[in-house]
Amino acid sequence: LPQALAGLNTEALSIDKLMVEDARVEMSDAASDARLVLGKLWFNGEVRALPGPFRGEGAFVMDGGLYGYRISSARPEGAGARIKFSLDPSDRPVYAEAEGLLTAEGGVPRFDGNATIALRNAVVKSDRAPPSDPWRITARVKASPASALFEQVEYQYGPDERALKLTGIAEAKFGAHPKLNAVLSARQLDGSVTPALRTAPRTPDREARFDVSVSSLLVPTLPMWGNVKVMICPA
Repeated sequence: LPQALAGLNTEALSIDKLMVEDARVEMSDAASDARLVLGKLWFNGEVRALPGPFRGEGAFVMDGGLYGYRISSARPEGAGARIKFSLDPSDRPVYAEAEGLLTAEGGVPRFDGNATIALRNAVVKSDRAPPSDPWRITARVKASPASALFEQVEYQYGPDERALKLTGIAEAKFGAHPKLNAVLSARQLDGSVTPALRTAPRTPDREARFDVSVSSLLVPTLPMWGNVKVMICPA
């Protein structure tokens, strides 16, 4: 595409309606030999200028699951552009969204911004069971293909009147053996909110440590194992 557009004023080139149907995108990481394939991808949107801004929505299939998405970009500034992206799996009651600066210096994409993952709505487990408690995770994210640093992490579980609230920091390592490490703290803990924290082994300094798997939040076939340390600090 860059060669085909050589000599054209791409700033003045706009596309009122851009449609992509039944596309296939393959991404690979040379360091870990990890591959990610997006199939049956479609997109409907518009491009105000070829470098940006652009916006649109679509869907794709990954590992048998259907994912809807929305994406928009501002006009590039310097080495990057601000981008907003949301992902909505069709078979899981969660959604994720991120907004920040996307750069690609040296051919390596990097993202610096804010991200949220949350329960879409209160989920009714059955006709007799009450809906599950809402939860939300927000963080400041600095990510590259190799790792992601999550700062200012805020985790809220349960309704506002009795929510468990944790804050802290986390780091994820990608590749052949992805791993997540996090340190979270809370001023008080209601053990009835989450059995995982109530039954976690407690240390003398009021810390609870337990292993965690986050493989089923968005992409169930991309497991990430690690450990989470929760510190309960009295007010």
